Amino acid sequence: MRGLAIQTAATMAVILLSLWMVFSVAPGAFFPLAMVAVGAHYFPFAHLYGEPAFLVAGAVQCSAGLLVLAGETSDSFGAYVMTGLLALTAVVLFLRHRR
Repeated sequence: MRGLAIQTAATMAVILLSLWMVFSVAPGAFFPLAMVAVGAHYFPFAHLYGEPAFLVAGAVQCSAGLLVLAGETSDSFGAYVMTGLLALTAVVLFLRHRR
């Protein structure tokens, strides 16, 4: 399991570096694509931690990122959506853990 955890962390670093490089070409796409990257990053956590809520969180994050990317929104809208979804995910996972 340690190998899977290390691979997901390393993959996320490479993806975020790639997104940073895309930022100069399409600044409005950074946060929607980061939402997709973070959402996809959640999927292995369901297996690593035995918590199926990560599958739901990942699907919601990926879907929201693609919807924001496809929609005609301001450049900062994706940042607010991503922040809200990350905060909501944190609260839900915290409450599930406390149960």
